[in-house]
Amino acid sequence: MANDHDGWDEYRRLILSELERLDVAVRDSNKSDTESLNKLLLDVIKLREEVVALKVKAGIWGILGGVITTIGAILLKFV
Repeated sequence: MANDHDGWDEYRRLILSELERLDVAVRDSNKSDTESLNKLLLDVIKLREEVVALKVKAGIWGILGGVITTIGAILLKFV
C-alpha cells in the first residue's frame, strides 16, 4: 500500500510540474501575442497617417491641375 501511495505522489508531482510549465508557456505566448498585436496596431496607425497625407497631396495636385487648365482656357479664349 505504501508503494502505491509513493507512486501517486510522484505522479502528482509530475502532473503539477507539467501544469506549471504549461502555465508559463501560455503566459509567455500571450505576452508575445500582445506585443505582436501592439506592433501591428502601430503599423496600421502609421499607414492611416500616410494615406491621409497622400489624400491631401492628391487634392492639392488636383486643384493645381484644375487651376492651370482654367487659366489656359481663359488665355486661349482671349487670345
